[in-house]
Amino acid sequence: MSGHSHDEGSKGYSPHMRGVALGILVMGISLAVIILLWIEFGYRGPTFSTQIMQQQQESLRKQYGLPPEPKMSPEMLEVPPSLRNIATGANATTGANATTGANATTGANATTGANATTGANATTGANATTGITGNTTGTSATSAGSGTSVSIVSGASTLTTDAYSPNPIQVSVGTTVTWTNNDSQPHTVTSGSNGQPDNKFNSSPNFTPLLNPGQTFSFTFTEAGEYPYYCMLHPNMVGTVNVSS
Repeated sequence: MSGHSHDEGSKGYSPHMRGVALGILVMGISLAVIILLWIEFGYRGPTFSTQIMQQQQESLRKQYGLPPEPKMSPEMLEVPPSLRNIATGANATTGANATTGANATTGANATTGANATTGANATTGANATTGITGNTTGTSATSAGSGTSVSIVSGASTLTTDAYSPNPIQVSVGTTVTWTNNDSQPHTVTSGSNGQPDNKFNSSPNFTPLLNPGQTFSFTFTEAGEYPYYCMLHPNMVGTVNVSS
């Protein structure tokens, strides 16, 4: 009996050996599957992933009615979507600012030209001539023949009765008074008082054009009387022209 049992044990495998064999078999199968997957997908690399992502995006855009995605370079496709605006937006912003600056400069020149032209030969009231011209300077009020000069002094926006110098002024009928803006800010010369225009003269009707730094406004007084005036931008700036016959 014992001899027969010994022969059966010598012909079979022990449980330990069977476990080792089963493990080797599983490892071999797993390795084969990995090799097959690598052969199928591994060689495709990032290009394949990019193509799949583009197809998915096109499908979603069609599904939700969105416009097609703009074409991007392969380098940009490698940039994460959250960083693409940083990569491209900086240059776009810089360009926009440069364009805006150019437009602002053009606009300023256009405005200056309009100010220099508007009202050059305008006539208001009874033969009262008004006008705005550019590039005229002056620091004091003087009388020369039939003309009188008044300066809008530096820092005028913070002043009151001394914002226009001299103030008040005495002139005769037919005298042309010329105001020169010697301040760094735009102002107006508007007839009226208490911030209310009386429409007898105005360098800037409806604030157009403003009397910019270095520009002048002229008005010829044809009737005797007292003419108070002020700045519409800074109503604290006030002056008076007394006209005698």
